[in-house]
Amino acid sequence: MKARSLLLFTAAVAIVVLRFVTRAHGADSWDAVGFLRAVDDFDLGKFQPHFPGYAVYVALCKLVRSPPLVSAIASGATALALHRLAGGGRGGWVALALWAGALSPWLTGGAALADATAVAFAAAAFAALTWPGARAALLGGVALALAIGTRVSYWPLALSFAVVVARFRPVEERRAALAGCFAATLAWLVPFVAVVGARTLFALGRVHLAGHFSDWGGAVTTRPELAARALALLRDLVYDGIWPQPIGLAVALAGCLALAWPWRRPPASARAVAVIVVVPYALWALFAQNVIEQPRHLVPLVAAACVAIGLGAARSPRATIIGFALAALAAAASAPLVLHRGPPAAVVVAERVAARHPGRDEAIVFARRSARLMSATVPSLRVAPADAVSDILGTLERLPRLPPHVYYVAEELADDDPKHSATADDSLHFCRDARVDRQSPCITLRSYNLQP
Repeated sequence: MKARSLLLFTAAVAIVVLRFVTRAHGADSWDAVGFLRAVDDFDLGKFQPHFPGYAVYVALCKLVRSPPLVSAIASGATALALHRLAGGGRGGWVALALWAGALSPWLTGGAALADATAVAFAAAAFAALTWPGARAALLGGVALALAIGTRVSYWPLALSFAVVVARFRPVEERRAALAGCFAATLAWLVPFVAVVGARTLFALGRVHLAGHFSDWGGAVTTRPELAARALALLRDLVYDGIWPQPIGLAVALAGCLALAWPWRRPPASARAVAVIVVVPYALWALFAQNVIEQPRHLVPLVAAACVAIGLGAARSPRATIIGFALAALAAAASAPLVLHRGPPAAVVVAERVAARHPGRDEAIVFARRSARLMSATVPSLRVAPADAVSDILGTLERLPRLPPHVYYVAEELADDDPKHSATADDSLHFCRDARVDRQSPCITLRSYNLQP
């Protein structure tokens, strides 16, 4: 028993090391910049980080002083929880191995983002319910509250947890889970509100929610193409999520079919739990999250898929072999992408401009979303925010001295003006593999000519 526990702990530590060694470029995304800055200067007004604040994750980051390390440790903890949820034994090891090699858990497990930590707490909450007794239920409630304190958008998982506890656990365990959830929520919420301020938090929340559902959030209200959203959800789950290679994905899906054959109807309780846990979050992600550009929103469902495959792999030695083969396919497809992903396209292009024009007054770059990333990673480069090309001239008029070179990010600024724009040379264009960056895989800088 001790030897098996030691082996399991060693595997989890190996995942932590793997995630941290292959961690993302420091400021790998707009959100990552906010979390990195929040370690030294927590300020929701400056989007460090943005609302709702991710209080538990930021607190852990301040403690450890490294957001990617927090994510890596959380990814290892999730592996332990999935091993338990998949029944331990052969099935548990398959689930753990699949989690280790799947793409989106690998990416988020080494990123300065809250996703890996929130999944770890959520997985721990449900894993706690596999043990009997009020103490386990209490710990489950605590973990669930910390998951919501880490990432509020995981609230459907809290609803699922509550339904599972209410339906399948005795009264004393329900009360223990509720008590743990309530106490842990107060533990992070009270100091969070005290630091931010209730009035400020309410104002920021109102603005953020309005923007999320009316402008930039990628919800169905801003991207209403339902068929594209459904296809993106499936892509985020199985392709960007686990097997990011076309041939590997086809082989993996065939393996999943073989794993399920001959079909055996799961117990009614297992089917009910699966529906209760998966369906609410899947619907929330489909309609309210940016599934088209952010595959990381499906990481909770990737974890659920790892558990499902692990449970199927425990049926027989043949199924176990198939399960480990699926995990090996995931690792083989994901490893090259993770190991060679490099920095974001915006960072590469910004570094090229800074090398070409070393003086701060020699050039200026106008961008929208990439502006924050460029400023954080290449501080020597002058970067200005803009929503449209038509905004550039107004900003230039307010400068005391016009820089001789003016560029803008073609993919981000609207109403391009052919009288003023010119295609820059190829060195000012760069693409990163879309499987690791669906939102901004390519960046092209164009020159803005002051004299049309």
